[in-house]
Amino acid sequence: MNVKEYILNDITGLTLESSVKNAIDICKRLPITHVPIIKNDKLIGCLSETDFQIIEDGEYVECAVSGKKINIENLNYWNVETQEPYFSYKEAFKKREELKKK
Repeated sequence: MNVKEYILNDITGLTLESSVKNAIDICKRLPITHVPIIKNDKLIGCLSETDFQIIEDGEYVECAVSGKKINIENLNYWNVETQEPYFSYKEAFKKREELKKK
């Protein structure tokens, strides 16, 4: 059995500039669970179909500190480390101070 028989040639790899919608469309259209990410004609990684979602305009998240609703288009404060959204710099600062104490 040759591995070449299992290689899908009809998948165009995504680039770092590709949209999430493009990645989702590829996963819906083809029998794959991971999409290749290409930079300068080299594979730099794969994106799992469970790792992304499209957030529509008008949707919101809740501030991790205050519980206030934040419209997605107004989300300016995000903690990469804790993966949490904050309503304003005040909530972000408060959370940062809490994390320092730990």
